[in-house]
Amino acid sequence: MDIVQLKTLIRVAELGSLNKAADQLRVAQPALSRQIRLLEEELGAPLFVRHGRGMVITPIGTRVLQRANVILNEIDAIFKEVSSYRDQLDGKVVVGMPPTIGEMIAIPLTRALQEVQPLMTFRYTAGFGGHLLDWMQRGDLDLAILYDHRPMKSVQRRNILTEQLFLVGAAEKKYSIAQPLTLAELSKEPLVLPGPRHSMRALIDNFGIPLNVKFEVEALVTIKDLVISGLCSSFLPMSYIAKDLNAGLLTAAPIYEPMLERTLFVASTNRIKSRETQICEEVLIQLVSKMVSAGEWPCARLAWE
Repeated sequence: MDIVQLKTLIRVAELGSLNKAADQLRVAQPALSRQIRLLEEELGAPLFVRHGRGMVITPIGTRVLQRANVILNEIDAIFKEVSSYRDQLDGKVVVGMPPTIGEMIAIPLTRALQEVQPLMTFRYTAGFGGHLLDWMQRGDLDLAILYDHRPMKSVQRRNILTEQLFLVGAAEKKYSIAQPLTLAELSKEPLVLPGPRHSMRALIDNFGIPLNVKFEVEALVTIKDLVISGLCSSFLPMSYIAKDLNAGLLTAAPIYEPMLERTLFVASTNRIKSRETQICEEVLIQLVSKMVSAGEWPCARLAWE
């Protein structure tokens, strides 16, 4: 008894005809007839009753057919199990991202990647845009999640979302979402901003509007703490300040003329990406898309909408 004989038994029983089974299996009819005869001889029992209109399975043949289906289903399961394991990747992907982005997506991204590729290893590196680009070009990162930055020929980018920046101040500033301000109106407002190498600072400086930058701080968490203290104001995304606004620690106002918006994108070098890197990039984009659609990334819109 072998797999070919069991498959022949099942097909002939389904179709009730050697000729039809031979056509479907693309095997000569005499060869199928021989397979059935050999199986009957081995089992010592007739599996079919032959007549002019075809073949009818016998009661003992029905019992054998049931067992044959179970055996072939188990064999299919073995092949699927091996194929699934073979498709699992066990390489490592190194992803760089700004600290604020890491706070939002590192855990859900890890969870999502583990669901699709449990054998893969991931490492996240926090840094600012300029540093992340340098590390990626050195080969230390496979992917980098970045905000608007200077264009570089050696970098491929896929835009993910655009988010709005707000003027943010302590509670006593009484900024209001309902009262937009222009950059020109803020020329005398004491501000704390990141240094020129930071993408947010580059975005603001590119407008060429003189501002009163009293402090330069790279860490956004420190910027927010300084703003809450009342020493100065700053520009921050809603995703980073929503909880503090709701708690009454901060107030915020939108900026227009010009509108302050920045684009988040995933960057990679022009080198050929590993399968692990490709999967990580796709899962990342799907995750962020779901977060924006679910309102978990406030005041942001997807790049393709």
